[in-house]
Amino acid sequence: MIEEPFPIENGVFMFYDSNERKYYFTSATLYVPAGTKAKYQATGGWNMFENIVEMKPEPYEVKDDQTVAVKVLEPDETGKVEIPEKVEIDGVEYTVTEIAEDAFKGNTDLTEVTIPGTVTTIGAGAFEGCTNLKAIYVLSPTPASLTTVAATRSAQYKAAGMAVSQFEGIDLETCVLYVPFGSEQAYREAEGWKEFKHIVGVHGETDPMLTVTANSYSREYGEENPVFEFTTEGATLDGEPVIECEATPASPVGTYNIIVKKGGVKNYNDTYVKGTLTITKAPLTVKVEDAEREQGKENPQFVLTYTGWKNNETESVLTKKPMATTTATKDSPAGVYDIVVNGGEAQNYTLSYVSGTLTVTVPSSINFTPPLSQGEGAWYDLQGRKIKGQSVKKGVYVVNGRKVVIK
Repeated sequence: MIEEPFPIENGVFMFYDSNERKYYFTSATLYVPAGTKAKYQATGGWNMFENIVEMKPEPYEVKDDQTVAVKVLEPDETGKVEIPEKVEIDGVEYTVTEIAEDAFKGNTDLTEVTIPGTVTTIGAGAFEGCTNLKAIYVLSPTPASLTTVAATRSAQYKAAGMAVSQFEGIDLETCVLYVPFGSEQAYREAEGWKEFKHIVGVHGETDPMLTVTANSYSREYGEENPVFEFTTEGATLDGEPVIECEATPASPVGTYNIIVKKGGVKNYNDTYVKGTLTITKAPLTVKVEDAEREQGKENPQFVLTYTGWKNNETESVLTKKPMATTTATKDSPAGVYDIVVNGGEAQNYTLSYVSGTLTVTVPSSINFTPPLSQGEGAWYDLQGRKIKGQSVKKGVYVVNGRKVVIK
């Protein structure tokens, strides 16, 4: 296709109608490159065509490496262009890796463009003069290379007062460059890209993987849950996840899931891994109170006290009550004996035991009816009073003229 038409003789495309014996200009349609119709209409010979139609340029060009460069794409009715990652040409699929030089040059209808992650090169002047461009979305975390024009062309451009950079004429104060979250610094340091005053990280399919894992914990029955926390791996976390656990202080011994959810996290490629809360038995101390009795009497009912109850519970929650025992019997001599407690069981408690002591004392009185035996005679206290049939307490007595001491 000839973008700069040259003059031709006016009669080149005339034909003679022998029936009507007249010359007519051809009725054929002249197809010319886009943007050149006015040039053909102003050029001798070509201007004889009544129908001159500008052809739409090919949007893509297949390169030697079998990838594709974007030559030109028209915005939609909202002014947006979304460059695809792959295109099909003549039944063959190609990957788009380049935006050619001057691809969108001077397109004042363009307001927003999305550049896929497959694009690695952007030619000089690609967006030159796109004065209404307000947003560029780049999906690659690695800044594409911005090629420069050849030195000869650069000199020609400069001499003609034309731009040679990719973004010449764009208002870099108002046009926002959106890049994958976490790659903002890379663009702020890349040649050409760093000229944008507003570089904003956004989330999407290009996000690196983020894994959020709830930490696992252990606590005793009846206690409050700890403050649940989490760890992250991979991408930088943007936002705050939510952590939940159904366990309460009243929940029985067991294992409970700690669920971590997306919550306010803005990352795109994110996964969440649960943790566990293990509730263990609470310690419960069982103590038997010390006891005392006289020799010859039955052991008393031993008293147990508990320390460590949770949730205002009592011994009613025990699945098996502990027992207190001693080796002392009714006939055991005076002395101190251990009271041992054990044998208790509970779903939510681990029992420990504190032993007590049983003190067996000499009786404070002797239970018999005087006289002690047949023929011993009467008992008298020191005041001379006769002791009749009753218990004899400790003391000194006179029996048949003899002094008897009861200890």
